[in-house]
Amino acid sequence: MPRTMRSQARQQRKARVPGPLLSAAFRPLAVALLAVCVAVTTSLGLWLMHKSQASGLDSVIDWGLRVNLYRDRAILVRVGEIADPLQTTEITVAIVLACLATRRWRGALLAAVAIPAAGALTEDLLKPLFDRTSQGHLEFPSGHSTGAFAMAAVCVVLLLGPLRPHLSDTLREFLAVAAALTAAGVAVAVVALDFHYFTDTVAGAAVGTGVVLATALLLDRLIPSRSPDRPAAVPPEAARGGADSPARGGADSPARSGAES
Repeated sequence: MPRTMRSQARQQRKARVPGPLLSAAFRPLAVALLAVCVAVTTSLGLWLMHKSQASGLDSVIDWGLRVNLYRDRAILVRVGEIADPLQTTEITVAIVLACLATRRWRGALLAAVAIPAAGALTEDLLKPLFDRTSQGHLEFPSGHSTGAFAMAAVCVVLLLGPLRPHLSDTLREFLAVAAALTAAGVAVAVVALDFHYFTDTVAGAAVGTGVVLATALLLDRLIPSRSPDRPAAVPPEAARGGADSPARGGADSPARSGAES
């Protein structure tokens, strides 16, 4: 490769800026979903604040799940353990490492920030604030549901966003649906095992999803990005061909030398 071409290639690599986590078309929907998550968490929290008994909605759904799934307790325990603090940390580290290995720096930052932030928001702020208890423990929002849906939302953003991995559309969609269904399975498990009320898990799902969307929107706003469908910016001298570019007849090009001899 000629020296000028190698130099231009290096300049183009330096000029590349990571693409966004959310596409421009999806961004308004993400903002709307974030607003819904905030509204659901706030409205449920105010309704259930300082209560220690199941609501009417909880009584119906909780009873149905516990009656119909009591034979599958061993499976429910395994599913619920997916969002235990240790497992959540391990899965988060795995997502971050996978993003770093594929040079998806913004995706690694999303996972490293959003999942722990969602857990901290639930455990350190919302549970004491709303003070909904069950058997003497703060339960609202569900920490397991928060972690599960935060991990699922990160996976969906990374799988279906503009800079998605080089997999077939069918496989990416399958993995995204599998992540969402796994999170829903964790929520069902903790209700069926009598660890949480149904409304606890709804709020946990809203917090986990909302924090991931808010983090993705914030990162896309704070970190410059280029569209994944648009090539990286080419340095001006490369676009003009450069003074020393043979194609444009630069000072050292054979054509010019011959003309001046």
